Amino acid sequence: MTLQELQERVLQLPLQDRWQLVQQLLGSIQQETLEIGLPLNDEQAFPQIQYWTGTSGQANASIKGTGIRVQTIVIANTEWAWDVNKIAEEYDLSPAQVAEALRFYEAHKAEINDAISSGVALEAAAIHA
Repeated sequence: MTLQELQERVLQLPLQDRWQLVQQLLGSIQQETLEIGLPLNDEQAFPQIQYWTGTSGQANASIKGTGIRVQTIVIANTEWAWDVNKIAEEYDLSPAQVAEALRFYEAHKAEINDAISSGVALEAAAIHA
């Protein structure tokens, strides 16, 4: 089958099926790109992650539309030994969202570890105040 024939067949699918196909293809391309190490910017590599600035002025990475910080997911996974499904259940997220947050952490360990350390320091200061 030629590319043109494939395109014609895809355009015959209902719109919802075409969108599903596009999402699956993009996910597959993203995974292959990450596996072979091609550079992607964070927006492409981690579409479910966003930054927002807290009251401290520090930028925080969180899961889009939830306000749940990546550092929270990391703590649940590394310190509490929760697996992806447990975290997803506890925070009302999809396993894919949790997995992406953990992949984001692997790509930004120093940044997220700094955010975790800052949070621990703030909590300690508040307790001793």
